[in-house]
Amino acid sequence: MNNFINLLNSLGISVSVDSSPILLFLYVILFFSILGLLSVINIGIYLGVLYLSNNKLFLDKISKWTLLLTLNIYKKTRIYFIISEVCLFLFLSMFYYMVLFKVY
Repeated sequence: MNNFINLLNSLGISVSVDSSPILLFLYVILFFSILGLLSVINIGIYLGVLYLSNNKLFLDKISKWTLLLTLNIYKKTRIYFIISEVCLFLFLSMFYYMVLFKVY
């Protein structure tokens, strides 16, 4: 727990060891929310790149830009990475469901 408090303090969020447990719980929920949001954004970008990489008209227009290199990086991403992102999102969703509806 001290490591998490040190992490929050290094991010500029002042938390003391004597803080109430509900405050620490809220910070954990905030951290998981940000992590889940980044996971969903990454999955959306990956699926968008896969869709755009199959569009020949779009690839012809974008061939002059350096954005094509970024598209190729996402295109080469392995399916295991996407599966891990989806599993992370599902885990966080189940955590929220259990906390909000007290299913434990």
